This record gives sequence, C-alpha cells and structure tokens, in this order.
Amino acid sequence: MDTAHINEEDYAQWKKIMGRRGEAAREPLYTTLEAQDAMGLFDPRAEYGKALALNERVSATFRDAGHILGASFIEVDVKGGPRLLFSGDLGNPGKPIIRDPSPPPEADAVVMETTYAERNHRSFEESVREFVDCAVETFDRGGNVLVPAFAIERAQDLLYVIREARMKGRLPYGPVFLDSPMAIAVTGVMLRHPECFDAETRAIIEREHDPFGFPGLE
Repeated sequence: MDTAHINEEDYAQWKKIMGRRGEAAREPLYTTLEAQDAMGLFDPRAEYGKALALNERVSATFRDAGHILGASFIEVDVKGGPRLLFSGDLGNPGKPIIRDPSPPPEADAVVMETTYAERNHRSFEESVREFVDCAVETFDRGGNVLVPAFAIERAQDLLYVIREARMKGRLPYGPVFLDSPMAIAVTGVMLRHPECFDAETRAIIEREHDPFGFPGLE
C-alpha cells in the first residue's frame, strides 16, 4: 500500500511536468486499489517448512530467511526435475528478536539478490558496543542522538538495544522518540507474532515485558 501510494504521488507530479511538455506520463506500475485487490490472492496456508503443491509437478516450500518478520527463501521442487532456491536478503545469525536463518537444502541452482556479499559483517555485539559508546559520548557533551533507520526490522532492533542497554546501566535514562508511523505500525505487527521470535525475545514476552518498550519512549 505504501509503495502504491508513492507510485500514485509520483505519477501525479510527472503528469503535470510532462503535460507542460505535451507528453504523456508513464502510468503507475500499480495503484492502491490494485494493491488492495492483491491482498485477496495471498494464501494463508503457507507455513515455514510446509510444501505447497502449485500443480501436479511443482511444489514450493518457504524457509525462514531470518531477516525481517515473515521473510523467506523459497525452495521449488519439480517432480523428476531440478530443485531451485530463490532468495532475497538473509539475516545475520546471532541477532536478537528474529530467529536465525534456516539452513538451506541442497539445490541444483540458486537465484538470489545480494547487497553485501563482498564484505564480512562485524558481530551484532560489536555494533551494539559502538552504538552505545557513541550515544554515551554524545550525551556527555550535552548533545542529542539522531538515528536514521529502516522502519522495518532496524527500528525494532534499535528499540530492543536501547531497552537492554538501559536495563544493564549502559545508557542513561531520558526521552526517546520513534518518529515514524510505519515503524510504529510494524512494531505492533511484530508484537502480534511472537512465534517468529527467537527464544531470548519470547522469554522477555513470557515475563510480561514488551521487548520494544521502556519508560521515556514516545
């Protein structure tokens, strides 16, 4: 819905510009109405590790990508033919909240998108230490910390890290503002699906705590 809305806004702007040139603007790839219609085509039977028959010869199995809530890579089996894997981003192992990626099965071919394939990531713990040290240094100078973050996954990771750092006495208490309607909405969606969390985060919820909430958060 969000992308469809942006498509429509862009089209409206370009229609004015191209109209002055006497040219036609390119229609949106899809509209909010078409996005709503597409929702009816989602199949709620899809579960991690459960093969879905697409026809008599082809089946598809979703595997946990460990990236964002519900992210998957897909194993496609052709009867008497090859096994193919299709994947977008995969999550890093050892992070809180979302489970680690599932190990992939053997396959005849892999088709995947990759953004950071040429580099080795530092550990999550190292990144947390760098973030906390930077924040503490800034507060000591009397400053504020502004963090641009993706609304999905990254914003929730930061809330989790801030909560944990405060509980351990590594960050001082003070106001924290999450200024993103989408990030706020996504955080609510994530809290409705604890079955996708790792054991560490589920344990926090079972103790009747919000893994993303803390005093001073607005």
